[in-house]
Amino acid sequence: DPDKPDPLPGPACVFAGYMVVWQEIHPASNPALPPERDGGIRIRRRKRGKEALDMETRNTTLCHLEREDKYLMLHRVKKQGDENQDKWVGPGGKFEAGESPEECALREVREETGLTMLDWEYRGIVTFVSDLWGTEYMHLFWSDRFEGALRECDEGVLEWIDKRELLTKNIWEGDKIFLDLLERRVPFFSLKLVY
Repeated sequence: DPDKPDPLPGPACVFAGYMVVWQEIHPASNPALPPERDGGIRIRRRKRGKEALDMETRNTTLCHLEREDKYLMLHRVKKQGDENQDKWVGPGGKFEAGESPEECALREVREETGLTMLDWEYRGIVTFVSDLWGTEYMHLFWSDRFEGALRECDEGVLEWIDKRELLTKNIWEGDKIFLDLLERRVPFFSLKLVY
């Protein structure tokens, strides 16, 4: 709709059903950053070459399980030193050696929730760049077909949260961007977030 403004806050381009979006999240909007990072818009640029390779790079998955207009979310309140401490996130985690994104997503959902995804969509890749945590390539999945009994998670509290209410919870600012892309059923996308 040409009369409706694009809700995405950053530059974007679309080609052949593949959307690329990038956005800087300023440290002042991120309470997880240490106080010595004097707020505002201070973001250190990463150097190219060997120094850039020395920082940790990791692959993870994040899965949004949907039921009756709600997402199954994990309130991360149980792990000490967790970069997601007190945030609401979907089930997911780090790749194990030799795993594909799909294998990791299936394993992490089963381990954290007790549920088994029967059908899923690989919806996108989110690249997080941070001078505190290195670079993360998060493979984003969505499913509304799963089976099993929900169980207690040792990383936090699982709860079905209404999709509109989720935006008022303590979530990462960048999550609001990819939640919007999921809701609008944007085809496979790549999103880059700089924290």
